[in-house]
Amino acid sequence: MNAIHRHGRNDDGVALLLSLLFIVLLTVLVVEYAYETQVDTSLVAANLLDYQAQVAAKSAIAMGVSVLTADAMALQSAGEPGVSQAPQIGSGTADDPTVGGATFDSLDEMWGYGIPFQSINKAIMQCSIDDEYGKINLNALLDSRTQEPNETLENALRFLFEARGAEEDPTDAILDWIDSDDETRPNGAETDYYQSLLTPYPCKNAPLSSVEELMLIRGVTPALYFGDIDLEQLPLSEVLTVHGHRNGRVNINTAEAETLTAMGDSLSIPGLAELVIEERQRSPFSSNAELQQRGIMPAQPSTPGGESGARAARPFTVSSSSYRLYGNGICGDSRVRIEAFLTRDPSAGVDGIRITEWKELR
Repeated sequence: MNAIHRHGRNDDGVALLLSLLFIVLLTVLVVEYAYETQVDTSLVAANLLDYQAQVAAKSAIAMGVSVLTADAMALQSAGEPGVSQAPQIGSGTADDPTVGGATFDSLDEMWGYGIPFQSINKAIMQCSIDDEYGKINLNALLDSRTQEPNETLENALRFLFEARGAEEDPTDAILDWIDSDDETRPNGAETDYYQSLLTPYPCKNAPLSSVEELMLIRGVTPALYFGDIDLEQLPLSEVLTVHGHRNGRVNINTAEAETLTAMGDSLSIPGLAELVIEERQRSPFSSNAELQQRGIMPAQPSTPGGESGARAARPFTVSSSSYRLYGNGICGDSRVRIEAFLTRDPSAGVDGIRITEWKELR
């Protein structure tokens, strides 16, 4: 009888242990499931925030495009092509055939203020618009057919790098990078130099695809590219471009002081930047003829080599057709920035806008 009783108690103990083991295993499974569910929920929430930030950034770009489109449409409805009836609305110039049928572009126009921060759904969006014609076009340093250098732009670039305190002037290296031959300029670099680097790569021998590509070129250091904050220097992407006027003309209404100073030094016009900025505060320049009338440019400006002519006489324009848009989207801890380069092109469709480059940054 006692043996049977002891055997029954042993069975009860085993059953209890099995029950406890089952409970422990079940608890582990429940905790693991709860943890995975929490992680999945967090990932879904993060993805949702990122998606909403992306939508906000795209919406900001769309609003920027609408501002540029409205500007062009307002100009068309203002009257005869090439004649401005509203100084605050512009884009182009009657004497610049590259931007057909427009008047002028300046920072006083609606697009110059961009799109301020504003709510969209549960996110925040903002858009800035910059004129690429207000910068020195690196791809206009050489004539695409003759490969002859544009002396005004070449020397402006040299003055700009000198003012930034470059350890070595990278202008020759930039020219070697974009020209089609393998002949090395005095301070330049071709494929043999780049192949000797720790991580070798060829010289492009073609136009630049982006300003950031300068970082691949001999002499362009991070310090030179990003500028000295203490000296209030802007990154090179704010004064140089690959989306500018095809002949290298700079929009005098929108150019930064650093760009104007370099152009003035190249054209032997001292104090050009200060004079232009002072005049722009009064009113933007509405035509190239006005540059002479208001004492900005001599009647026949010369190149650094002393030559005069069409290229020397037209280093500036007062109009634009290429813009860089930054669309920013913020939702919680998620931030998305879209960089888009746009060209106003009447043949591009209903809105007359053609996107030439698009990058999403996170």
